[in-house]
Amino acid sequence: MKGHNNRMKVPATSALMLFYTRPIYTTSLEQQYLDNIDFDEINELTTGMDAAYSLFDQMLLLRKQYIRRMLQEILADSSYQQLLSLGAGHDPLSFHVLENYPTVFENIYEVDIANMNNKSSFYKQYTTDDQLLHFLQCDITNAAKLWQTLTSNGYNHNLPVIIVFEGVIHFITDDEFLAVMQLFKSDNRRNIVLMDYTLSDESVPDTVLKGHQGCLRCVGNYVEGLFNTHTRDEMKELVEVVDGEIISLQSMQEIEYAVKEYNDFFTQPGEGIEEMLTFRI
Repeated sequence: MKGHNNRMKVPATSALMLFYTRPIYTTSLEQQYLDNIDFDEINELTTGMDAAYSLFDQMLLLRKQYIRRMLQEILADSSYQQLLSLGAGHDPLSFHVLENYPTVFENIYEVDIANMNNKSSFYKQYTTDDQLLHFLQCDITNAAKLWQTLTSNGYNHNLPVIIVFEGVIHFITDDEFLAVMQLFKSDNRRNIVLMDYTLSDESVPDTVLKGHQGCLRCVGNYVEGLFNTHTRDEMKELVEVVDGEIISLQSMQEIEYAVKEYNDFFTQPGEGIEEMLTFRI
């Protein structure tokens, strides 16, 4: 394990996400990865977020739990040879998959606009699955470049793929989202997309609207541009444009109940900043 002085520095928002979701990372590889992340410079961000929206950590944990639960359900019913994480960032999804589904996938792709080379070097310290893992640096909003990058690294459009699109649509336009999704349309809807989206103000109960807006302002201080937010009906319309078929569309209230069998933090639809969506394409 690397010493403290050599811990990997990541963008503040990425460090925040990892810090808040530490309880979900329970496998040996995931914990080794987190032990080497530098969390020293997020105090200001965590203080601001806790003041703006104290349930941000709970929302992120439920988001992660939803992704993992859907992966488990999908793989229990069907065979998928490829996993693709778009806008992968610093999340150790590949470690989770390697330890929980070691023989399922022929190829795992993580793609983002930056930091993939550093992430690849770090992963290689702890796993020998060099042929399975592909860390690709590419702007995913450039659909033509994305497709070229994937196919030149072994991606096979004839094989079914699970696409994780977590934490992405908030920071791109609807047209960019649709252009990416068009790449993965199939004649029999064999591909599956798992994603989250941020709720627009009109979808949020008045009782929690102030916290919702405060959360978005706080994160917005550390990213460029405005958040792309949606109502549930708007997301359904986007899925229809790419001829998708929705499998699951859940509020944080519903996800929390599914995980705990009771609601502790989110008691009505529209709470929790985001909703989660799974669809065939």
